[in-house]
Parts: sequence; C-alpha cells; structure tokens
Amino acid sequence: MLNINRITITGRLTRDPETKYLSTGSAVTTMAVAVNRRYMDRNNEWKEETFFIDVEIFGKQAERLAETLKKGRPVYVEGRLKIDTWERDGQKQSKPRISADRVTGFDVPQRQGGEGDDEGGSEAPRSRGPNPSSSSGRSSSGSPSDNLDFGNQGGGVEDDIPF
Repeated sequence: MLNINRITITGRLTRDPETKYLSTGSAVTTMAVAVNRRYMDRNNEWKEETFFIDVEIFGKQAERLAETLKKGRPVYVEGRLKIDTWERDGQKQSKPRISADRVTGFDVPQRQGGEGDDEGGSEAPRSRGPNPSSSSGRSSSGSPSDNLDFGNQGGGVEDDIPF
C-alpha cells in the first residue's frame, strides 16, 4: 500500500519565528502560518476563511529562518503533517502541525489602483484586458487576484490563455 504524507501551503507568519536548541545542539524553529481562502458563496458574496497552522523546522535552515523571517511575511512551506495529542481535564486534545522540510519567504505583488494603494505613484495602472465584472453583473471587487502587478515578466506579451 502506498502511503504519502506531504503538505504544501503558502500563507503569512502570525508571529516572529522562535528558535530553541535540543540537547543534541540541533536548532528547532517554530512559527505559525495563517492560510486564507477567499471564495464566493451561494449569494454571490465574497467570504474569507482563515486557517492557522503551526510549523516546525530543524537544523541550519531553522537558524537561518529565525534570523530572516518576521511576523507578516509571506512564506511557502513544504513538509509532512503531524498531529500533536495531549490530555487536558480528562479530555483528549489534538492539533495539526507541519514538520517542514523547506520554508521559504517570498514577496507578494502589490495591487494596482485598488484598496490600500496610498502610495500615489505617477505610473497609471496597465490594462490587463477586459474587466470580467463589467459584463457579468458581479460586484466591482472581481476575483481575489484581479489587478495584481507581476511586472513585465512576459516580455511585453499579454497573457491570452483561453480558459
């Protein structure tokens, strides 16, 4: 029988990473990641849910991450899912945790001309094609990924994927 226990998430750190050292001298860094899911409900209203998960990582990467990552930073996490179990007041408790093999911080492109854009840059937002909310009757909020600026990575060619 094939058994696979792999998990991959992206989210934001909810607190600064904390590092402790085991009796063997190996570092273990713990952090908590908030993973958001935005979806449209049956009433065509945007809803958002957030899942919080603890992450641990060992060794040299653990030391490096504690020095470079801070609360609020977006991270990519790969690892395996573990379940911590304990008993409190006669009741069994459990909580999922990721034992990470890899944690990487990254930057998120900023929205153009949208909410929270107070920097007042002189460059006008580039058009990325037709606005799907103008013809579908949906609210102007559109998709969660509308108006993200990924820079000029396509060599000046607009994406024209038919699906």
